Amino acid sequence: MLGRMLQEVPELHAKQYLCTQAMDEARHAQVYRSYLARLGDIAPINDGLRYVLDSGLSWRGSHCGLVVALNVVMEGEALRQQQKRIETLPCPLFRAINTAIIRDESRHAKFGRIYTTQTLASVALDDKVAIYRWIKQIWSLWERANQGRYHVDGADILRTESSELQQRLALQQQLFTQIGLFDENNRSAYN
Repeated sequence: MLGRMLQEVPELHAKQYLCTQAMDEARHAQVYRSYLARLGDIAPINDGLRYVLDSGLSWRGSHCGLVVALNVVMEGEALRQQQKRIETLPCPLFRAINTAIIRDESRHAKFGRIYTTQTLASVALDDKVAIYRWIKQIWSLWERANQGRYHVDGADILRTESSELQQRLALQQQLFTQIGLFDENNRSAYN
């Protein structure tokens, strides 16, 4: 997604930031890869998550949709997931890794909120509605991808229940209003 955003986001200052984010994400992936190598093996991505990622890459509308998807929704969800892991997993090394990474993720999410608040103000309502519907569709896929994950003995600590994801979606909805993606005055257009 960052590669697409670097091609499609028109503002130079935003592209410069996205280059920094790409370096952060590459570093995160390497740290997680090294951590998992210490544990043994790396499991392949599950089909549900692969479908969520592929659906995210399928967007063909305004570049703002990519920024909302990655920097607002995904980074916000990553922060919540990482915080949950910091609070619940017993491994001090994993906790330290996530504590360091969460600083970068917070910065990425903040960029998304600032950028979209400024940019969505000039986006047509039809485009906002299309982004909103697409994001809701991806969230639904994310929710389905989480069903059945971590249902093996001892892995329940990693599970994110559907009710928790519904609460997070409500928080996202508030954020969509704050950044100007969802317009309360035109609520009927979003249905």
